[in-house]
Amino acid sequence: MNINTQSLTKAAGIGIVVGIVLGLIGLIPFIGIVTVCLGIFVPIGVGALYAYFSAQEGEALDYGPAATGGAVSAAVSGLVSGIFSLLVGLVVGTTAGAFSQFGDLGLSGGEAAAATGIAAVGGVIGLCVGLVVSGVLGAIGGAVYVAIQGQRG
Repeated sequence: MNINTQSLTKAAGIGIVVGIVLGLIGLIPFIGIVTVCLGIFVPIGVGALYAYFSAQEGEALDYGPAATGGAVSAAVSGLVSGIFSLLVGLVVGTTAGAFSQFGDLGLSGGEAAAATGIAAVGGVIGLCVGLVVSGVLGAIGGAVYVAIQGQRG
């Protein structure tokens, strides 16, 4: 089963940009809840985009290649945008801690550093889980696109 690298690059690139934008918008209080809900649909869309771009390049639409390519595209975009969001979140969290947010909580410098380290470990675990979930949702997106196109034509 070959994966179309041009389709993968296009779909993953769009997914990375959307993921980064949602991650940055998510830093705004209360709006972050909305971006989490929207973020669930990003890997599905990336998987469907992979199938769409593959069809545009003349490849026959089939469930297996569309699901596989969608899974890889969504996993790549989820990993890259997730790393970006993790780093931004750590920087924002550490900066907020430096400006007495941790002091207001009664945490010393060492406790604040430990809290940042725990957040980093949690973020890495979240990346691993997100990689698998993004891959599964991307496969679903690719397969659903093929199913919809099959019904139309």
